[in-house]
Amino acid sequence: HGKNDEHCRGNGQIGDGKGSGLWFSWSRNPDLISKVWAVKKLQRLIKSKSEKIKLVGISIGGEIILEALKGRHYKNISKAILVCSINEAHKIEEKSIKIVNIYSASDRFAEAAIETLSLFSGSRRLLGKDILNINLPRMDHVDFCANAPVPRGKYKGKTPSDIVNEFLRD
Repeated sequence: HGKNDEHCRGNGQIGDGKGSGLWFSWSRNPDLISKVWAVKKLQRLIKSKSEKIKLVGISIGGEIILEALKGRHYKNISKAILVCSINEAHKIEEKSIKIVNIYSASDRFAEAAIETLSLFSGSRRLLGKDILNINLPRMDHVDFCANAPVPRGKYKGKTPSDIVNEFLRD
């Protein structure tokens, strides 16, 4: 995603990251047609990989990952990492993939987007089997997009990408 992009709307590309990670960010509006297209494209990409992969989704890219996983049983995904995700669902049924959800209770943009897109069932925090929620205090959406250092807490001084990279290594 672009550093100066106010809401982490990425370049619309799905591509191979370093090693076995696939980074996904989406630049289009979160309208239904764009989202369905992105989910289908990500599902095709996942199916095309024979090796174990990890997915990283930023902002609405995280929600697109969750949608792509819904009802599917991919054996080639070991982990999904969501960063400041716009989660339209609170309870995640996926049981075989570890999900790391990096969010901030202070992220007002994510809160507003979740309320707009999924008033009753969305949440920054996720529930389900094998989900790790990491709340980074005092981080707004713009801070995530700028990869700003976390101001306090367990990850103080680290950037969101530092934290993602820690989870990509394990």
